[in-house]
Amino acid sequence: MTTADLTITPRDRRFCRDRRAERHWLNGDPIATAFFNALSITFPRGEAFFIESVRAFRDGVPAQLAGEIAAFIRQEVVHSREHLAFNRQVTDHGYDVSQLDADVTMVLDLARQRPPIMSLAATMALEHFTAILAHELLRDPVIWMAQIRKSPRSGAGMRSRKSSIREWRMTPGFTPPAIGPASGAGGSSR
Repeated sequence: MTTADLTITPRDRRFCRDRRAERHWLNGDPIATAFFNALSITFPRGEAFFIESVRAFRDGVPAQLAGEIAAFIRQEVVHSREHLAFNRQVTDHGYDVSQLDADVTMVLDLARQRPPIMSLAATMALEHFTAILAHELLRDPVIWMAQIRKSPRSGAGMRSRKSSIREWRMTPGFTPPAIGPASGAGGSSR
C-alpha cells in the first residue's frame, strides 16, 4: 500500500449517548478503566492541537492534499466531540481530571512555542503512534488488558498524583506486545 492508496474517510458516529456507563465501565476493572479514562482526557486538547498544526500548512497545497486535510480536520472534530461527551461521564463519576488536563495544557503550550513545522511533525508522529496503538489494541485486547493490570503504576496517578506528565516514565515491567506491520490498515485508525 502506498500513500496514494490511502484516504481519510470521516466517520460521524455517536457512541453510547442513550445510556450512562458504569463507573468502572471496562469489565468492572477500575485500573483498566482509569487507564483509558486518562487517555481519553488527553484527546480533545491534543486533537485541537493537531487541527491547528495541519491548518498552518494547508494554504497552497494541491487539491487532493487539500481534500485530505479537510477530511482529517472533520474526523478530528468528531473525535473531539465524542471524547468530550465521554469525558463528561468520567467527571460525572467523580474523577478529578483537572491536574491531568492542566498537564496536557502545559505540554501543548510548550509545543506551541516551537516553529509550526515542529507542531506538524509532532502531529504526524502522534497520529502514527495512535494508529499503531489502536491497531494492536483491537488486534489483541487481552494482551493489552493483562499488561495494564500487571503494571505496578497503573492507576497510581489517578489515585495519588505521585506522577504527572512532567515526571512519568515507562514502567520497567511494562512490555507491550510486538508491533508488526499493519495488515490492511488504511485511513484513520482512531
